[in-house]
Amino acid sequence: LENYRLSYKSETDFDDKVMESINKMLPLKNEFIDVVFVVFKYQESVDLEKFHNFFEQLLPFAWQPKHITCWNELDYDNYRFFIREIMLNFFSLLLQLKKYEEFSFFINTPYCHRDLHSGEIKYSGIEIFYFYITSLDEVRNRRLNLKRVSLTADLIKERSSHKNTSFDEIKQADLVLHYITELKNINTHSWFPITSIYSNNSRIELFERMKSIRFFEKTKCLFDVQNVKQIRNLILEYAEKKKGFPGHFPGSVFEIQPLEYVINSNKIGTEK
Repeated sequence: LENYRLSYKSETDFDDKVMESINKMLPLKNEFIDVVFVVFKYQESVDLEKFHNFFEQLLPFAWQPKHITCWNELDYDNYRFFIREIMLNFFSLLLQLKKYEEFSFFINTPYCHRDLHSGEIKYSGIEIFYFYITSLDEVRNRRLNLKRVSLTADLIKERSSHKNTSFDEIKQADLVLHYITELKNINTHSWFPITSIYSNNSRIELFERMKSIRFFEKTKCLFDVQNVKQIRNLILEYAEKKKGFPGHFPGSVFEIQPLEYVINSNKIGTEK
């Protein structure tokens, strides 16, 4: 990844360089998907810590290195896009392969990183991997007068051509990450599902199937709960605290459906 570092020098078309770099990293993304698919589909036991450590090692690429004193936020947009794209593909593969315990591990285990200013060790949730790509969604969108809600979402869709995953699966994973982090982080930031701008509605198969008690027992680990009562209470608490605060995509009128409209808490675990 060091080979793809960029440096903004007030170029009016710097977003072209970001796009070029992102395109050059496409083979890396595809190789990553190949590895994840083979490992999680065919290995009986997977060392989840290795993947967790790998993700932690990606985080420094999203910010300026310690030895850099002159930098611009746009310098790291190619990495920020790449990181979020492979995370979405990673979680979509886990859902596709029904690896719910593994999915739970990666969303419920904190990620270690250093504070840019103090150098202090900090721990964050999975939402630390959500980045707003300014060079695409603002600079390029405005410079080329494209008037798109999100060029980042457009690009993720355009690049979702790998044989082992699909854009529909990526959209589902994006929404699942959003709603689970919403429940976990009622008073803070959550993962924002940018690809959902391509959804006509927010129906999520995983949540709909939770009305089966057997399926709920398999997936309750995602919410870090032990029983139906706990998840119902979580949803009710969330709905009360978030009342009147719909989620909007930055700079647009695009709105995310409230969680209580997407997960019907009264139906969870009501069928065999």
